[in-house]
Amino acid sequence: MILIIPIFFVLGSLVVLSYMIGVYLMKTFPDNYDVNGIWAGLQYQNKIFLYLWYLGEILSCSGFLCLTCFLWEDAPGQEVFVVFYTMFLVSACFWMPLAIQGDRFYSLTIFFLFLTSLSTIGLLVESFRLWGPKSHKPWLLIPLTLHCTVFDMIYWCWTWSPTSSSDLNKVTGGGNNNLKFSRSLESRSLFVVAEEEDDEQQLNPGKFSISDISLKYDFC
Repeated sequence: MILIIPIFFVLGSLVVLSYMIGVYLMKTFPDNYDVNGIWAGLQYQNKIFLYLWYLGEILSCSGFLCLTCFLWEDAPGQEVFVVFYTMFLVSACFWMPLAIQGDRFYSLTIFFLFLTSLSTIGLLVESFRLWGPKSHKPWLLIPLTLHCTVFDMIYWCWTWSPTSSSDLNKVTGGGNNNLKFSRSLESRSLFVVAEEEDDEQQLNPGKFSISDISLKYDFC
């Protein structure tokens, strides 16, 4: 299955890149993205589920990488396996970018998780058909199939309560920073007005000025 190797490197890199970009966006613009909701029922207080999820993730990735390394030889009838393999990596690319948007792409997020789970089941069935139960290759996919189906598709979707997209701060460039910047400009404008009125009051002593009531603005 020589075709698997370029597919793995191209799409596998996109999967990793999608996670890296998602983490970067959540850390840089926490007000713009659903930082807490993305963990669903895998919050830190649920340590048992969290540790099981970590273990499943390690076993799944290890088994998938090992299986990919063993797929250098060609085999007849591998076309369906390649389709499921490609479908798994493509669907995995979309989860992080969609999930951090809150409920904005709720249905699409669920759909791609379902597609990921379905593709792992297809990979497992096809691997047993190609190599049989006596080979070690099909067994390498069992942790991946269980993890994507039980933890991701069933448990995560069941406990996922995304933040409403209307509650997420969608100010381009990052919420609080933009707000502070605009308030800072407003504050500076008010001080400039006050200074100009002070100068005018010196020329016209009887005229009322906002500086007379000693207003101080500190929006930041």
